[in-house]
Amino acid sequence: MQRILPKRVKGSKTPRRKATAYVNDGMSKPASSEQLTNKRLPVLAILAGVVILAYTIRLVDMQMVNRAFYVDEANRLTTNAAVIKAPRGEILDRYGRPLAKNREGYNIIIDGLTLPKDELSGVIAALADILTESGEEWRDNLPLTDNYPPEFAPDRDDRVTALRRDLSVNKYATAQNCFDTMIERYKLGGLPRNTQRMLMGVRYTMELDGYSLANTFTFAEDVSFSTVSKIKEQSFNLKGVDIDYAFFREYTAPDIAPHVIGGIGKIQDWSKYKDKFEDTPKSYLMDDVVGIDGIELAAEEYLRGQNGTRNVVLNSTGKVESETVTEPVPGNTVILSLDRDLQRVAQNSLATRIAALAKTNPTCTAGAAVVMKVETGEVLASATYPSYSKAENLLEVTQRSGNPLFDRALNGGYPPGSTFKPVTGIAGLETGAITPTETIRCVGRYTFYQDFQPSCGHVDGNIDVEHALGRSCNYYFFETARRTTIDNLNKFCRLLGLGVPTGVELPEYSGILAGPEERQKAGLVWNPGDTIQAGIGQSDNAFTPMQMAQYTSTIANNGSRWAARFIKEVKTYSLGSVVKANEPKLLNATGILQSNLDVIKAGMLRVTDDNTGTAHPTFKNYPIKIGGKTGTAQVTNGIANGIFIVFAPYENPEIAISVVVEHGGYGADIAPIALDIMNQYFFTPVEPAQSVPTGILLK
Repeated sequence: MQRILPKRVKGSKTPRRKATAYVNDGMSKPASSEQLTNKRLPVLAILAGVVILAYTIRLVDMQMVNRAFYVDEANRLTTNAAVIKAPRGEILDRYGRPLAKNREGYNIIIDGLTLPKDELSGVIAALADILTESGEEWRDNLPLTDNYPPEFAPDRDDRVTALRRDLSVNKYATAQNCFDTMIERYKLGGLPRNTQRMLMGVRYTMELDGYSLANTFTFAEDVSFSTVSKIKEQSFNLKGVDIDYAFFREYTAPDIAPHVIGGIGKIQDWSKYKDKFEDTPKSYLMDDVVGIDGIELAAEEYLRGQNGTRNVVLNSTGKVESETVTEPVPGNTVILSLDRDLQRVAQNSLATRIAALAKTNPTCTAGAAVVMKVETGEVLASATYPSYSKAENLLEVTQRSGNPLFDRALNGGYPPGSTFKPVTGIAGLETGAITPTETIRCVGRYTFYQDFQPSCGHVDGNIDVEHALGRSCNYYFFETARRTTIDNLNKFCRLLGLGVPTGVELPEYSGILAGPEERQKAGLVWNPGDTIQAGIGQSDNAFTPMQMAQYTSTIANNGSRWAARFIKEVKTYSLGSVVKANEPKLLNATGILQSNLDVIKAGMLRVTDDNTGTAHPTFKNYPIKIGGKTGTAQVTNGIANGIFIVFAPYENPEIAISVVVEHGGYGADIAPIALDIMNQYFFTPVEPAQSVPTGILLK
């Protein structure tokens, strides 16, 4: 375009003003502002209409079409479920007297549903002040000492490794490195050192427990009522803090059969439990308490209850709309075969006799005794010495001599000595190697082998199997064992319960049967002379007191081997109905001829009833006839072990007893332990439970 200035009119006084004109060069003349406005209005109207339509459609959708959905969204409710722990089932003795029961107490709980996250540390500090004033402790699983500079807690290497992993620090990080990391992690800067240590200990423990809106945290357990009162008085300053009624395990007689009863503790390796009872009310949580040994562990599936739930519904503002509770179902009550009072007598007598023998023989420091019902295999008492009390600190117990935590009744392997001779007699009679009336001439020294000629200890002359048992004649049983062979000896050992598991519910040692197979395992050779040594309970034979009691019971009940058992029955928590009737279990029938068993039992009667019997001095005036056998087992490291087995009454046996005392000398020396046990069983009235539950069978 070419710009042209307009002509000025001559004489005109109008000031010159700038103007612009366009030469028609083929382009359209621009529209005026009025024209532009007229064109834009329709476009804007269309856009506005589209927007209004969109909002209208949206409002119609929200208010009419999907009104219910958006109302629900506006009033969205969140459900949080918390677990209510079920009480553990109780453990009673055979007469209903409690051995492990539940005691009600108080836990301090922190609930994330009602505690703002930014107030957590303040609440923890306030709780710690209250408990410190009351002299009580709170939970702290942080493996750092309380002093500064911090150090890793001693003997906690596994926890230290876990701490480094949880904090994502170097595996060589120092205690100070971990301390500093947690100051940042929990925003504890500027606080006193002791407060920092306290807070990080609790906060770390909360993480380990999986604290969240759904999972409360147990800050302190089993606190006193006075502490509870103080917390309630200050509840306005303690958001999210609650008092939870809880059940705590109480062992009514903590020194009675602690190895059998066992104990409980927090899950150490959750991987072993996470799939057990999966997706059921019995499923495990990471902080659950479980049985760790003894019956507490063996009967875990019965003792564990079904957890309840607390469902709390929150609206979008966090206000509690409703709360529903499903009550927990307590675990079942396990009734043991143990007789609490008989167990106490067995323990006390064992300890007293060992102490008496130790006055002249300082190496006599340990032993065990087992009492079994002949017709059922029920264990009435299982004592081991040295022992401990469940009220003691276990760390201190482990530092005592004699290994008090070791259950010698179930896991101690002892050569049986002459208590083995009834097996040799039975094997000889059953295989025809000897007859009931045949006599063998005992001349003192057994000279069948030129290179091995053991002594009997006395000269008995012509003697049959019955009298040989009463006199405990080695010569007779050397000859019987040689004729019978080691394979036949071991065959009848297994039938009678020696060198094989007893079937008891707790872990047990299977024992050792002397023979070529056992020697081969050790890279040694079995010699012919070893068979006659095995025939009198020496050589490599090693059995537990529990096996010895079962073996004695099998002879006493004429050849039926019943599984040993501690659990008599299982009932509901209220004892209203039977969950499991633990009927006697027959492991095997020996098939031994009754006539042969009668001969052996007659020989065992001579041990206690005949003037020449090895245990006659102890039982010579006893009002009940009994069958027994003494044993003196030679050991490589000192004075012989003393062993004694017995069943009573002789005519109609009810109980069998085995006693072993390490370095106790002669079996006759420990027979008084069995005497004390029988006096309690036969002549002492049973002290009933305060309220004997319906359905519990008495003796």
